Amino acid sequence: MTGYPTFNSTAAAKDKFRRCRTPKWFILENSTENPKCKVCNAPLNEMPPKHPDLSQGHTSNRCIYQPKTKEVVHMHYVCAFETTMEAVFAKDH
Repeated sequence: MTGYPTFNSTAAAKDKFRRCRTPKWFILENSTENPKCKVCNAPLNEMPPKHPDLSQGHTSNRCIYQPKTKEVVHMHYVCAFETTMEAVFAKDH
C-alpha cells in the first residue's frame, strides 16, 4: 500500500484531478496504455535501461498530473527517485 492514489488509466486520473490547482502524484496500475518514461524514454511496462536488475518491489511508476497544462508526466519509480535526489543534492552545492 502506498500513499499515492492508483488509477487504471491516465484519463481516469485526469478526470479525478481536473479541478485541482496543484500537481498531483499517482500510480498507473493494470493499464492497457503503455506510456513512455519522461526521464529514460522506455515504456513504463519495461525495466529502465539504467537499472535492468531491479527487484520486484522497485518496478512501480510515478505519474504527475500538471493542472496548468493538463498534461501527465509518466516516470519509472527509480527514474522519479533519481530525478528528485539530483535536484535535492544540486541545491546543496
